[in-house]
Amino acid sequence: MGRELDVRVALKEALLATHKFGEAVFLSGLPEDFGFGSSNLAAAAIEPGGSQYATGWEAVAWLGGLAYDAICTVTLLARHEDPQLRDELAESLLDVLSGIVGGDTLARDAVPGRTGIVRWEWLPPDSVERRIQATVGFAFMSAGAGTGGGDSTSVNPFPLHDTHRLWDLLCETLLGDSILSGAIKTWQLWRGDASDTLFDSLTTANLPALRLTPLAAPGGWRDNVSHEFKWPIRVDLDIPGFDARVAMDGWEEFARVLFPGNNVLLNQMILLGAHDKTLTTPAYEPRRYTDGRGYRASGILTVTKRIES
Repeated sequence: MGRELDVRVALKEALLATHKFGEAVFLSGLPEDFGFGSSNLAAAAIEPGGSQYATGWEAVAWLGGLAYDAICTVTLLARHEDPQLRDELAESLLDVLSGIVGGDTLARDAVPGRTGIVRWEWLPPDSVERRIQATVGFAFMSAGAGTGGGDSTSVNPFPLHDTHRLWDLLCETLLGDSILSGAIKTWQLWRGDASDTLFDSLTTANLPALRLTPLAAPGGWRDNVSHEFKWPIRVDLDIPGFDARVAMDGWEEFARVLFPGNNVLLNQMILLGAHDKTLTTPAYEPRRYTDGRGYRASGILTVTKRIES
C-alpha cells in the first residue's frame, strides 16, 4: 500500500487521464495567476488535509504496518460565460471525481472500499468561474508487509528495515516539494512503478524526468561497536531542449529540496541510522532520445550510515 502522498499523486494522474482538465491538475493549490487557454475550461487542485491513526476497523490489519485515515481537499474549477453551462460543467467535474474515488482506480495506493467524497461545497461564483471544494476521504497503510509504494502485486516477505524507510523518506521529500512535483513528469524511484523501466527509452514527452539509483560502495568498522558505510545514490535529471542552463536550474532545485538550509530532514534521517548526506556537482551531457534531444545532469547523492553491532 502507498503513503498519503502516493494517493494524492495517483488521484492527480487519474484526473489527468480523463482528459477533462488538460494538464491543469495541481498538487499544491491553484496558482494565483492561473489562466485558461481557449480550449481549457477546467482545472483541479489536490491539497492534503491531514491524517490520523485508524481505529475501529480491521480491513487491512493482515497486511501489517500502520493504518491511517486521511482526507484531502480537491478544488474543482470550471469556467464558462453562460452561468448555467458553467455550473453544469462544474457539476460534471464533481461526477468525474466521484467516479474515480468511488471506484477501484486508487486501489493500488489506498485501502479498497475506504475512499469516497465525504462532502462538497459550492463556492460563490466569480465572474465566469465556479469552484466546488470537495473533501475526499481515504485510508492508507504505512509501509509494512507491502512494498511501500508502487506495485501492490508484490508482497515484501522481509521485515521492514531502516534503509527501506530512509529511501522512502528521501523519495517523499522530493515528491512533496511543490516545485519539483509540478515540474517533473516522470519519477523513477525504484518503488514498483512502471516508469522505473523507461530509462533507456525515454521520449521528450516523458521529460523532465528524475531518476534515483542506489549504488554499491564499501563499508568498514568505525570502532569496535559500529559499522559505517557510504551509500551512493546516482541522480539523473533529464531535460528536453537545447538549453543546458535549464538542467542547471533543475539540479539546483533538487539540491535545495534535500539541503534546505536547516536540519529538519537530517534529523529525520538520523532516526533511521544516517548521520550525514552530501551531493556532488553534476556532469552535464547532451542526450538523444527516441524523438528528440535534451540534456542530462548526473551526480551522486551520498548518505553515510552507521550500524551498531
